[in-house]
Amino acid sequence: MPKQISLTRSEAANFLKQMVGKCISRTWRGYASSIFFEIGELNEKNIGEFTFTADTKWTLCLGIDNCYSVEDLELEDIDALLKKLEHSKILDVQFNDNVLEVNLNNNRSLVIAEYKSNNWALQLNNKTFIIYKNGFIKEKGA
Repeated sequence: MPKQISLTRSEAANFLKQMVGKCISRTWRGYASSIFFEIGELNEKNIGEFTFTADTKWTLCLGIDNCYSVEDLELEDIDALLKKLEHSKILDVQFNDNVLEVNLNNNRSLVIAEYKSNNWALQLNNKTFIIYKNGFIKEKGA
């Protein structure tokens, strides 16, 4: 069983800031509308330095007036939008009022709002990861 510890908002923000300056190397859609981003250099297994995943309620913005909510998209549309985010650089990561915003270059962003069963996670290749589901939890794998 991985070791779990609760994090403060500040500790979680510092952990998330490790993505800043990295590029999204690969994107993919998991089951239904869950989305995955391989961030940083890919290894031989096509896994990035970080893997970021978002579940249930998220919005992708490809410019100020060009935003897409998961609730309004078909699965094929999600796949196409994810491809547009590949090679984007992460400029900033912010967590305010239970909303995570990952700002990318070219006025692009990913916004994840908390509600009911929503969660997101960031995993490092060393198996340490942070999960947001009703508060922050950091786990260190074996």
